[in-house]
Amino acid sequence: MAEEGQAKAGQCARCHRRLTDPVSIYRGMGPVCWSASQGETFEADLEASDEEWARREAVLRNHGEIDLGCNWEYDQGEDYLPCNIRVSIRFIRPHRTLPEWPNGVYEAYGRLINPRHLAHPTIGECEQAAEVTFAAGTDLRTIYAAAVLAGPRCTAQAAWRRRQLARRFRRAA
Repeated sequence: MAEEGQAKAGQCARCHRRLTDPVSIYRGMGPVCWSASQGETFEADLEASDEEWARREAVLRNHGEIDLGCNWEYDQGEDYLPCNIRVSIRFIRPHRTLPEWPNGVYEAYGRLINPRHLAHPTIGECEQAAEVTFAAGTDLRTIYAAAVLAGPRCTAQAAWRRRQLARRFRRAA
C-alpha cells in the first residue's frame, strides 16, 4: 500500500493519473510528467557501449562514484521541508558485515542536500547528510537504471507534495 501522498503502482508519481503504457508504468510517470521531471537527462546513458560499461565498472571498483546530479528535489514528508538529493552510484567492497554480497555490491543511492548548505557547507553538515538507498545488487546495468529513474521519481513526488500543500493552504485561507 502506498503512503499518503505517494502514487500507487500503475499511477503517475507526479500527477497521480492512471498509467497504461508499459514504458510509462516502468518509469512511474507518463511522458509529460517524465519530461517535466527531467527524466530524459540521463536516460541515454543506459544505451552505452560494452566498453563504456566496462569503464564505469572500473571507475566504481577503484573507489570512484558516478554522479547523476544534485538538482533533483526530494520530498521529506508531510511538512515538506524542501531539499535536493544528489543521486549517485558506488561500489561497496566485500566486507564481513555484508555476507549476502561476497564479491561486493553496486548501490544506487541519494544524499539529501539542504539548499542553504550548498553555498557554504560545513564539514559537520556534509558528514551528517542523510542517505537514501534506491537499489543494491551485483548487476551494474540494473543498478544504474534504478539511479536514472530515482532522480525524476523523487522530483515528481516532491512536485505532487507541493501541489497538495498549496491546495491545503488555499483551503485554509
